[in-house]
Amino acid sequence: MSKELWESIREVQIIAEMKDEVFLEIPSHLREQMKIKRIDQPNFRPVYEQDAEWKEKHKGVIEALKERSEREDEIRANYK
Repeated sequence: MSKELWESIREVQIIAEMKDEVFLEIPSHLREQMKIKRIDQPNFRPVYEQDAEWKEKHKGVIEALKERSEREDEIRANYK
């Protein structure tokens, strides 16, 4: 993203990944401003993969997310 585009956007959402220890180091008044969308445990992937319903729902997710991300990049690049 160009500096000009970054500066022209009124609101930006930062999607971050961090360990819980790092999150707890953030002062509480700043944590209160965050909107937590999801808490995950990365080491659960093998457990998820053993679940037939999860496997069925997961089909095509990665490709769809990749395509959506590419389209979002195009939209931002062409935004005027």
